Amino acid sequence: PPPLTHPHSWLVAGAMATYVFSVLCSLVALGLPLSLASPVWPPPQRLLARGGTRRLHQEFRVIASPGTLPSGLLAPGVDRYEVLARQISASGAGLAAAGPVALRGLEVHVSHPDDERLNLHTDYSYELKIDADREMGSITARSMFGVFYALETFVQLLGSAGQLMASSIEVSDAPQYAWRGLMIDSGR
Repeated sequence: PPPLTHPHSWLVAGAMATYVFSVLCSLVALGLPLSLASPVWPPPQRLLARGGTRRLHQEFRVIASPGTLPSGLLAPGVDRYEVLARQISASGAGLAAAGPVALRGLEVHVSHPDDERLNLHTDYSYELKIDADREMGSITARSMFGVFYALETFVQLLGSAGQLMASSIEVSDAPQYAWRGLMIDSGR
């Protein structure tokens, strides 16, 4: 059936809207920073964007620095985000055949590419840098999990027109806490 035609669909939609509203109110009540203007969710620790929009080159690639991709886990993830970035850009006519402003790709640098196990000591930190006068941007991370977060940030920086929100971008981020979350189910 078409969406929201089932008798209980409106109840589910209403409950979800109430939940989102209560989460936002809780963030404000706790004094936590709430930035609805940020193009990236969750907002990174540091995001600097300068200049006008920038297109991706039609042959956009995510390239590993030597010795970075021996991992069987990282290569498929990088491929997935590369394809996703090209699809978003193509859908918004953001791909350019050539030109000095077209971003040709991202070079990935991982200092510990063999670290494939998640634990409390896993380092998710990353830096994403795109200079307006360079054809290639860079991602620097200590683990492949940091690379995944950087690529997710990059995809979110592609606007609805399929272009990067700025020609020069610097992002650095890391989790604020080692333990990402705890749910206390008080409804039972």
